[in-house]
Amino acid sequence: MAGRIPIVFVEQVPWGGGAERAVYSLAARLDLAKFSPFIVHLFDQTEQIMPFESVVPLICVKTDPPPVLDSEGSLLEGAFVEQGTHAVPVEIPLQKSSGLLSWLHHLYRGLSPELRTRLRMGEILQTISRRFQNRTPYEEAMADRNDMGRLNVILSAFPQEAVFVAVMEEASIQLWLNQAYQQRRWVAWLHTIESHFLPILYPHLERLAVEEWLLANASRNAETVVFPSQGCKEDLCEQFFVHPEHIRVIPNPLDIEAIIRQSKENPSLDLPKRTTMFVQVGRFQQEKNHRLLIEACQLLRRQEEDFVVICLGDGPLRAGIQALVDEYGLSEHVLLPGAVANPYPFMAAARAAILTSDFESFALVLVEAMACGAVPVSVDCPVGPREVLNGGDYGMLTPPDDPQALADAMLKIAYDDELYARLSALGLERARIYDIDPITRQWETLLLGTALQRKEEK
Repeated sequence: MAGRIPIVFVEQVPWGGGAERAVYSLAARLDLAKFSPFIVHLFDQTEQIMPFESVVPLICVKTDPPPVLDSEGSLLEGAFVEQGTHAVPVEIPLQKSSGLLSWLHHLYRGLSPELRTRLRMGEILQTISRRFQNRTPYEEAMADRNDMGRLNVILSAFPQEAVFVAVMEEASIQLWLNQAYQQRRWVAWLHTIESHFLPILYPHLERLAVEEWLLANASRNAETVVFPSQGCKEDLCEQFFVHPEHIRVIPNPLDIEAIIRQSKENPSLDLPKRTTMFVQVGRFQQEKNHRLLIEACQLLRRQEEDFVVICLGDGPLRAGIQALVDEYGLSEHVLLPGAVANPYPFMAAARAAILTSDFESFALVLVEAMACGAVPVSVDCPVGPREVLNGGDYGMLTPPDDPQALADAMLKIAYDDELYARLSALGLERARIYDIDPITRQWETLLLGTALQRKEEK
């Protein structure tokens, strides 16, 4: 093929959090004179809606036919561009089985994600399945990925010049295993602190050991591993024994001017009548540690009544956090309206954006907040906030799991107008170093070098 180089991003789903948004932003911004971008996603669940309209061809491994490309690397006329209605199941389903396991599997699927999490049904079913089917943790890991033929069919439709970019752990492992079918050049784009994140995905120690082994080998097999922060790179080197020269740090891209424009739109919900407003944006899941924020708000209320925190997002733990808000009598101070399509007007109206995560690979939301004029107030968790805020030069950092320190920081930014004005002005300057155009150029250099290296080896 003499035309553009196909760049194929392989991810679990085309919707989600910061990683998925970074993929879409980069794919849509690549130089179309040199590259032809595609997004291939592994899983499908039609009730979930992607929060943006796609201008990049989307291909679902489970449901879509292989793409047909012309000599320029573009889809032939008549090939589709999906509008992004696919998603991954909340947890990888167990293998189909008969009798008791089949009935339990049916029961599991009938429960809400919140109830599954509360009852720890996923762990229970994995334990029962392992006992009844007598599978080792390695066999179980392979059984979860035993339908790779479809992935091979989709990827085989792309020419040898194509460069694949595996997004996050599951796609990286599947791309590595796919090398049994064909030898292709690919880049692993990981987005988290793996030694922190994998134990959450795989709480059983034996299965965790298998998944760590798979990810370590996948990372070593990739042409390059890309992380959004230096701390993530160091974690992969120290905990998974991947050589540092094999890893590149490229921050996640953000369209800063687009964020500023969207921040000037009217918010989708009426803003509360309070003097001081804080905002938190993030999915309600374990590692986001919303409980810490609620405990800090309980302490803050002892010194200040005229404040409100709007927590934007959804997820399996939202109902539990709402129950905690009600228990503490904070319903007038902490609002959980759910997810919104455009969070930036809320950031622009807020005095500060709060981050309470147990760990963050990059802390994309802090950059978004700085672009909107909100001051970041973040726990100093591993590893992203400290890097993004340059040790506290562009926002306030508090010790992890310290609600009193967080409450004190919120109170200080509420009352100290000089500090607020200085950090707010510096924040926009800091946000611009993460603008999408210079970061896209870094990616284009990497992708072009990977493609040319394959050409030289032929």
